[in-house]
Amino acid sequence: MPASYCVQYAASNRSTCKTCKTKIDAAALRIGTITPGPGDYDITSWRHLACNKQPKGLVEAELAGFDTLRPPDQQAVRDWLTAAAASPAKKRSADELQAVVELDPKKVLYLPWLHLSWLHWLSLRLSLRLSLRLALTR
Repeated sequence: MPASYCVQYAASNRSTCKTCKTKIDAAALRIGTITPGPGDYDITSWRHLACNKQPKGLVEAELAGFDTLRPPDQQAVRDWLTAAAASPAKKRSADELQAVVELDPKKVLYLPWLHLSWLHWLSLRLSLRLSLRLALTR
C-alpha cells in the first residue's frame, strides 16, 4: 500500500521533523507521511514543508486536511507542489556534503544519503576518529 499524505498545523511543539531532526513549533504548518504500522494502525512521520521532498504525482487533492488550512498556507502548499514538480531532483555536490560534515561530524557515520563508496566512507570515519582522539588528548 503506498503512503498517503496530510497537511495540518502542529497541535504542540512535541513533534520532530524526520528530515532535519528539529522540533516543529506549535501551530506551524507540517506535512505528514502516513504509512501502515506493524499492527492494524497507521504511523505518521511529520516534516516541515520545506524539508519534505515531494513524491512524484502528488496533487493537492490527495493531501488530507488541505481544505482546513488558511488561504496563505494553502498557497504555500500550492507553491511547494509546483516548485517541486518544476525542479528535477539533484544530488548534493561534494561542497554541500562537506558543509554538512563540518556542521555535525557525527552525521558522517549515520547518513546513508552521502553516496560515498565504502572505501571513502571508511577512510573518512577513521580520520574522524583520529581527529577526535587527538582533540580529547590535548
